[in-house]
Amino acid sequence: MLVWEYENFIGEQIMNEIKNEVLRIEGLKYYYPESEKAVLDGISLSLQEGEFALLFGNSGSGKSTLLKCISGLIPKYYGGRFAGIIYKKKPPSLLFQDPENQIVMNKVSREISYPLEDAEIKKEEIEKRLMQSVNVLSIGHLLNRETLTLSSGEKQKVALASILCSGCTLLLMDEPTSMLDPESESDFLHTLEVLKKKGYTILVSTHEPETYAKIADRYFRIENGKLYETKLYKPNKDETRCKVKMKYKMKSKMESLKRKDGNKACKCLLELQSVYFSYGDAYVETYGEYGEKEEKEVLKGVNFKLYEGEIVAILGKNGAGKTTLLRHFNGLKKPKKGKVIVDGLEATGQTVAKLSRKVGYLSQNPSDYLFADTVEEEIEFSLKCAEVPKHDWSRRKNELSRDFSLTEILNKYPRDLSAGERERVAFAALLACEPKILALDEPTRGLDNQNKNKLMDILIKQKEKGRGIVFATHDLKFARSIADRFLKLDNGMLEEILEDMFEETLGKVSDRFTCEFEDRRESLRNLE
Repeated sequence: MLVWEYENFIGEQIMNEIKNEVLRIEGLKYYYPESEKAVLDGISLSLQEGEFALLFGNSGSGKSTLLKCISGLIPKYYGGRFAGIIYKKKPPSLLFQDPENQIVMNKVSREISYPLEDAEIKKEEIEKRLMQSVNVLSIGHLLNRETLTLSSGEKQKVALASILCSGCTLLLMDEPTSMLDPESESDFLHTLEVLKKKGYTILVSTHEPETYAKIADRYFRIENGKLYETKLYKPNKDETRCKVKMKYKMKSKMESLKRKDGNKACKCLLELQSVYFSYGDAYVETYGEYGEKEEKEVLKGVNFKLYEGEIVAILGKNGAGKTTLLRHFNGLKKPKKGKVIVDGLEATGQTVAKLSRKVGYLSQNPSDYLFADTVEEEIEFSLKCAEVPKHDWSRRKNELSRDFSLTEILNKYPRDLSAGERERVAFAALLACEPKILALDEPTRGLDNQNKNKLMDILIKQKEKGRGIVFATHDLKFARSIADRFLKLDNGMLEEILEDMFEETLGKVSDRFTCEFEDRRESLRNLE
């Protein structure tokens, strides 16, 4: 059995060298339990006060693992073998890639203030810091909400507010913008810029280094367990391939339009007719301007059609109701009014199991689907549920493994994988069932650009087979590269937007640093 080793000795010579450093790592090695390959192999890194560093690399390269080592979660809670020196001048705060794994309290206000309550800070100081962090992120309207009722993007904001509230000046962030809408992302980048100027030391793991180009000081690429510092981030061929995809998409889009206009027999796979939905007081408590309880109407008369061989992107802000809308397609949510028709079958009264044979739904959290001991067993379970003949399993497994780059991880425990790898495994298991309709919630979450391009290939292949595909996303570049139509969910209503209005409709997100920020400048100035 492998055991973890941790050396916590720092020599006098090293202590003299690190006087001006907030973080120093020397010769860090780490092996996960029962693994003979080091995920981190001799990592060395140093950061000074006020530096902003980016950590990037392919899915599964070890970015999240490195952040967990710095925070102390590894090896304390993960086991495995650990060697090397990590010096931290001050305790760090870590923002998880999956905020669901970070939130522990049932109320938003309690979640944000929990670190201070745990440290026995005075009540007056807690309230002061709470309001400062809430104002910075513009989430005052969430304070009285149950954390269970938040969208993933809202949970990410709450987790970030908790970190800011703690007062820690060494911040570790794992894909912090992966679930934020463009406007929230822009505000978040402004916040990071101000925190950097106030002397915070920030290390961010990301698949989108260009997002932080205006504020980053240093760039680190992690590859094959090694860490390499680069002077400036430059996209590789895989990361610029989206532009090539645009040509295919425009051709595909014209073909789709011709089919709809010239062929009246084009089949409608999914239809929503005047769908209304609200959670009600039993599940979600929302509050008006003066604290009065209100019932939130999430969907207001939504009409929608999805045709075979079509790809549709649903856009909208965090908490707009995109996930709620997708869950209507396979019966996880039932409309208060209106109809949902799936492949000619009215969904009302049908079981989720029956609808799921027609609609493959992939949620934002791929761990919801993973329960087998190996990746291979996950795929086999889906093949069994889909009643695929056993003699055909080998061919289907090989095909899915190739399409989703799973060959090297087939024997691994799914929950030990990176977020991007888990996303690929869950999607592969979903496709094994061969549903007619694919409903995907943030399908690019945790994927590097190489795997995003592979996802495009897979979706195009499914489109050519006649499947209807609808996905909710904040990844505008991906949506623009592959979708035939764009729909925006706002204030409970779904409206179609034209591609040439794309940037304008979504608040001109290409210029992330031009949004209004004066109303929160004072909160940032006071943040400690």
